[in-house]
Amino acid sequence: MFFVVFTGMQASALRAGIMGSSFLIAGLAGRRNVSLRVLVFAGGGMLLFNPLLLAHDVGFELSFLAVFGILALLPLFQYFLRRFPNPFGLRDILFMSIAAQVFTFPLLVHHFGIFSVVSIVANLLLVPLLPLALLLGVVFLAASFLVPFAAGTFAFFEGLLLSYISFVIERFAQFPFASFAPPDFLSWVGVVLLIPLAIFALYFRERRKFQFSEGIMI
Repeated sequence: MFFVVFTGMQASALRAGIMGSSFLIAGLAGRRNVSLRVLVFAGGGMLLFNPLLLAHDVGFELSFLAVFGILALLPLFQYFLRRFPNPFGLRDILFMSIAAQVFTFPLLVHHFGIFSVVSIVANLLLVPLLPLALLLGVVFLAASFLVPFAAGTFAFFEGLLLSYISFVIERFAQFPFASFAPPDFLSWVGVVLLIPLAIFALYFRERRKFQFSEGIMI
């Protein structure tokens, strides 16, 4: 709840908060969490309070499509490419980044007219550090109220981490090949191709009884 409020009640943060809370409540109640049901529950609950999110909030659309892509395609990648090494979990981050980009491609082209070529590599350098950045930020805020004399230490390390994140983003954005502008009709082609892909991926997922960790769900 603190994370959702701290990020300004953005749609993507709210989705993560609802899904994370659902996981925790299900664990306390001794119930099994079904990732797709939780995703539908989160989306339905948010639209119940604000139906305009579906039409006017790009963050809402991208967040849910990205998570749906991960839930649908990650089992395929992990099964057929299971021989790939997975040092520090980088293989799974790569697979999740690709899955999210596949399902968000039509929206990215439609709304922004560009598609990033380097984002997958950037994710490998940044995603493993994001939980640490969030943790240090929360600890710094808490320390600034409880033990102000120690807050500077946390602020220093948080500053180093955020400087590195900004450096990577800026450098990758400066590459001449960092992005390209696909023609708009490709967004509709992507939608047509994604429908059978999603059906096949979900069928494969159910056949394999694939289970997701809470981290992937959130």
